[in-house]
Amino acid sequence: MASEKLIIKGAGEHNLKHVSLELEKNKLIVFTGISGSGKSSMAFDTIYTEGQRRYVESLSNYTKQFLGVMKKPKIDSIEGLSPAISIEQKTSSSNPRSTVGTVTEIFDFIRMMFARIGHQYCYSCGEHVTSRSVDEIIDDVMKNMKENTKFSVISPYIQRQKGNLKNSLDFLKAEGYVRVMIDDTEFMLDDEISVDEKKFHKLFVVVDRLKKNDEIKSRLAESIETALKLSQGNLIIRDLDANSEVLYSEKNYCQKCNISYPDLSPNSFSFNTPAGMCPDCHGLGFFKRVDINKLVKYPKRNISEGAIPFVVGQNIEFKKIKGIMEAYGVDPKTPFNQIPDEVVKAIMYGTKKQLSMTYTSKTFNGTLTTSYEGLANMIQRRYAETSSNMARTYYEVFMTDAECSSCGGKRLRRESLGVRVNGLTINEITMLEIDKLLKFVKELPKSLTEKENFIVKELLKEMQERLGFLVNVGLKYLTLDRNARSLSGGESQRIRLASQIASGLTGVIYVLDEPSIGLHQKDNQRLLENLIQLKKKGNTVIVVEHDRETIESGDTVVDFGREAGIYGGEIVYTGTFKGLEKAKTHTSDYVFRRESVHIDLDPVESSGNIVITGCKTNNLKNITVKFPMNKITVVTGVSGAGKSSLVMDSLFNALKTLASNKEELKDATNLKSDYEYKDIYLEDKLGLRYEDHDIRLIKIDQSPIGRTPRSNPVTYIGAFDHIRDMMAKTKLARMRGYTKSRFSFNVKGGRCEKCEGSGVIKIEMHFLADVYVECDVCKGKRYNSETLEATFKDKNINEILDMDVQEAYKYFENIPVLKNKMQTLMQVGMGYIKLGQPSTTLSGGEAQRIKLSKELSRSKKAGTVYILDEPTTGLHFLDIQHLLNVLKELRDAGSTVIIIEHNLDVIVNCDHVIDMGPEGGPTGGKIVFEGTIPELARSGKGYTSIEVKKELEHRKKNK
Repeated sequence: MASEKLIIKGAGEHNLKHVSLELEKNKLIVFTGISGSGKSSMAFDTIYTEGQRRYVESLSNYTKQFLGVMKKPKIDSIEGLSPAISIEQKTSSSNPRSTVGTVTEIFDFIRMMFARIGHQYCYSCGEHVTSRSVDEIIDDVMKNMKENTKFSVISPYIQRQKGNLKNSLDFLKAEGYVRVMIDDTEFMLDDEISVDEKKFHKLFVVVDRLKKNDEIKSRLAESIETALKLSQGNLIIRDLDANSEVLYSEKNYCQKCNISYPDLSPNSFSFNTPAGMCPDCHGLGFFKRVDINKLVKYPKRNISEGAIPFVVGQNIEFKKIKGIMEAYGVDPKTPFNQIPDEVVKAIMYGTKKQLSMTYTSKTFNGTLTTSYEGLANMIQRRYAETSSNMARTYYEVFMTDAECSSCGGKRLRRESLGVRVNGLTINEITMLEIDKLLKFVKELPKSLTEKENFIVKELLKEMQERLGFLVNVGLKYLTLDRNARSLSGGESQRIRLASQIASGLTGVIYVLDEPSIGLHQKDNQRLLENLIQLKKKGNTVIVVEHDRETIESGDTVVDFGREAGIYGGEIVYTGTFKGLEKAKTHTSDYVFRRESVHIDLDPVESSGNIVITGCKTNNLKNITVKFPMNKITVVTGVSGAGKSSLVMDSLFNALKTLASNKEELKDATNLKSDYEYKDIYLEDKLGLRYEDHDIRLIKIDQSPIGRTPRSNPVTYIGAFDHIRDMMAKTKLARMRGYTKSRFSFNVKGGRCEKCEGSGVIKIEMHFLADVYVECDVCKGKRYNSETLEATFKDKNINEILDMDVQEAYKYFENIPVLKNKMQTLMQVGMGYIKLGQPSTTLSGGEAQRIKLSKELSRSKKAGTVYILDEPTTGLHFLDIQHLLNVLKELRDAGSTVIIIEHNLDVIVNCDHVIDMGPEGGPTGGKIVFEGTIPELARSGKGYTSIEVKKELEHRKKNK
């Protein structure tokens, strides 16, 4: 009989202090505690990691040789461990091909449905496509082929197959065929034919070669019948004189436009396979195109003053642009935004005019006469030709995503986009919001024939279940064609949660990382119902969470603490939620409101407003919004209401345009934005527009601070250079002639070359997520043994990087620059992280707070605009208090702080609130309320008003 308890003894991973824990299985268990107290170390690095390791150990030795050896967590024993599934809060995919539909696998069911019951319509005339008989094909060939034209009848025998094709070739030879075409190259079957076994190939059979005249009709009929039979209803007539070909199909053919269509298969609707993807953009839906607005960074300057930073220092390009302007009679000292459009076009896209210019270099001195391909064309060409990732990254700075003109951003080839089910194309279906798509799927059987219903009955049932789960976790506003890269950590986590609920597994341990992040309070209960549903199926659900409502819903609450980092790692309470009230812990104090998150904001008169007008990005309804300056403004609203579209997309990009001219504000009408807004400007407190305000714009979001194990917090905040300088001045380092580069793990010299300074080696798990295992040469220390012999205050460079921030603060107390940087990390609640902790192990919230600490270490300048996206991600109540203290400090220094947030502790401590809604998706995108927090509570407008009113009443009662 399986154990009914999960018993963990002697857990010592990271800062855990040899703790033991006994948990009842098939319960909802909440791990809580202040940030860095050891919650994730227990949940993910102990329970989940050991579950994954044991799974790999259970595989055959043959399989394990491909997966490597996974390190066992620091633990004495663990009993009653079931298979474990981790649902962490990380972005689903960085692949531009990945969408909500592909991640949830709902798109696979839709593709299958379209392949089985879809009706093909002609992409040219819109007529329904019908099949073509053998006689019709013969008549068409005889009618359209010119007399005496040589042509061949070809059967597309194999469209795509990997291997050496030997069996197929032997069969065709035995059947009497003489010629074949492999990958568009013709072979005689008597030849020695060799193809790459590792690649996919096309194999077409040349059934007959004919010359058009009146006597070939019977022979042509026989050849056509043979070709159609061989390739199951398809054939190609190739005009050998004109080197052109026409596809004929026994099944799909538009007689009006004379266009044949291939048979439908699920791959016909996949933008990841050649059968379905748009041939021009290869299924991406966009191209990288040079954006002249990104090239011309300072349009109010002339080219000599650096209007185009790309050509500064590029003598020949500068001379050519100057030559173009002179050839068109334009003074090179003219500000770029005053140059005529014709001349701008010549500069960017080239001219056939011969330009004469004086040019001096090491090999040439004199007058050069040349044409010019154009600056934008040149960058586009270099981008296409280069094989260097670094060069491509550099050129992409000047580029933007331009919609593919062939497919209109729809990713699929035009034949596939002509297929309809109940009047809708596959693209139109994936553009529906989840709740509307669910309604469409439920009502679809009414519009189908009895036969069609029989075919897709199971498909529709599966789609209904999966779509229903997405609605239940608060994602009804998403569309299946939404790019997975644009999802927040919380959204991608809830998508994976919905997939797990749909899987119907039992006896599993699910480990979740703050699933409530990104959810409005009104959607929280629905999320909890889904977690309880997982539990009722016979699973153990472990949730790492700080949310009051989730903690209250837990069958068992495990509180970690007492503090963070080296002062944490202990279990300070285990039991029911009711019993937590008597516990003397930070969590108990805040959950039961003996303590509250609060900052005293002194009344400050705003110096004016940032005004953005005509916002239409995504679902925004042509709104105009005012953000008061030198105040803290919070933007709230339900998921999908348009908060990110307003702040992170429209406002940030518009402000970036406004602030891009360092000496002089740029008129936004000079540039076209990637996002839809009409205008952005500043107004004083009287409402008068002004143009002399200097803006410093800082966006602090949850994107990673680095993508490899070599990037870490100290390199990001700029402390590592000082540490390396310090190590280079040690006695041993000076004796051996070590410079600061010796202590870098990014260059050869001092680093371990086996792992190239990462300390870990990436193991591709093939059917599991990739894992990193400790380097067996340096044992995770990153450096070679000689480098590790140099010490400062009895610690080598690896031991310094292995300290947490709290410990490092004391260690560097006599080095002010390093002490200050440690202090700013502690200010934002990051005192528990290791200095050298790989960025790949940081959550989105941790990455965001490290970015905030970097900005805090810089000089605070009045007029700075800080934009933050849900900064409370991963924060305990006590840490939120620290965060608000930092934001207050920025506000008191004259900065403007704009936050997207759902957390009520933050919302009620802001100067100004902008509530969006009223719902998510197409019914959102409007301003529900603008004003102060007390005014919002009194207004009764929107869901946020209700929750804020409740929170203020709780605070008043517990004062």
